[in-house]
Amino acid sequence: MIEQGRVKVNGRKADRLPIFVDREQDSIEVDGRPLLRAERHIYVMMNKPTRMLTLPAGPGDDRPSVAQAVRHPSKARLLPAGGLDFDTTGLVLLTNDGAVINAVTHPRYGVERLYEATVRGRADSAALEKLRKGVYVFPGQKQEDEDGSVRMAKGRPEGARKVKLDVEQGGSGPDGSMLLVRVTMARDDEIRTALHLCGIVVKRLTCVGIGGLRLRGLALGQWRELDRDEQRTIKAAGKAKGPRGTKGNRSASRAGGTGRGTSGSQSSSRQAAPARSAAAADIATPTQRAAPARPARRPRVIGGDDQ
Repeated sequence: MIEQGRVKVNGRKADRLPIFVDREQDSIEVDGRPLLRAERHIYVMMNKPTRMLTLPAGPGDDRPSVAQAVRHPSKARLLPAGGLDFDTTGLVLLTNDGAVINAVTHPRYGVERLYEATVRGRADSAALEKLRKGVYVFPGQKQEDEDGSVRMAKGRPEGARKVKLDVEQGGSGPDGSMLLVRVTMARDDEIRTALHLCGIVVKRLTCVGIGGLRLRGLALGQWRELDRDEQRTIKAAGKAKGPRGTKGNRSASRAGGTGRGTSGSQSSSRQAAPARSAAAADIATPTQRAAPARPARRPRVIGGDDQ
C-alpha cells in the first residue's frame, strides 16, 4: 500500500520504504481515511470514602460516585476493576485497560484483595479458624433470627455460598480491634456477613490492597495515577496464579506477601506467620497516609479539595 502511494503521513504522500512513524504523534491516512491512534492505557488509584458508589448512579439516584470524583485530564472512559460497597472505604482501581480489569475481577485468576476490618472487641481464635474453613452465606437474605441471635447455616443449604476468609489479628485502635482479611472470591457484603455469622461485629471495612498493589499516599476522596512500578505490579497480578486456578508461582507470591496464607495445621500457620506479618507491616492504612515508595517519581495526587 505504501509503494502504491495509498498512505499519507502528516498529510504528505509516503511511497518509499522504510518509513518510521510515531503512532502517538503522527497522523497516518490510508486511502484518505485516518488510522485511529492507539489509546493510552491509564491506571488510577482512588481512596474511596464511605457513602459513595463505585459504579455511576442510575436515573434518579443523586448519590455521588467514583466516576464523578475521578475526572482525568485525558477524558478517557475509566472503569472500576471490581468495586466496593456504598459504605466500604479504600482502594478502587480504575482503568481503560480491559485485560487488567478482566485479570483483577475474573475468579479464574484468583487475584487477592486485602481488607482491614475494624471490629467491636477482639475476635477469638475459634471464630478466626471457622472463617478460614468457610461459612455459608445467603446472599441478600436476613442473617439474624427474630430474637436477634445469629443464624449459622449447617451443611450446604440450597442457595447459600461458602465464603472462606483468611483472617488474622492486626492490632487494636481507639475505636476497636483490627483484623486483616485476605479474600479472593467474596464481595464486601459477604465479608461482613461471614464475620457477623461468627459473632464479629464490623464497624468499618477498608480495602487496602489488590494483588500486590497497596493503598498509599492518598487521603479519603483523593486519587492519582499509578507509577510505573505499580503498573507492573497490577499487570502481573493475574499472572501470579495463572488462569483456571493453576498454582503458578504461588510460593513466590506468598513470600512477597500477595498470596493467601496457609490455614492448615498450627505448625504450618506458625511457619507462614513471619511472611504474613511482613506483608501486614508493609500496608499503609488510610489514616497513616504514607508517602509513595519512590519520592522522586511521586505521582500527582488529585481529588478532594485539590481538584
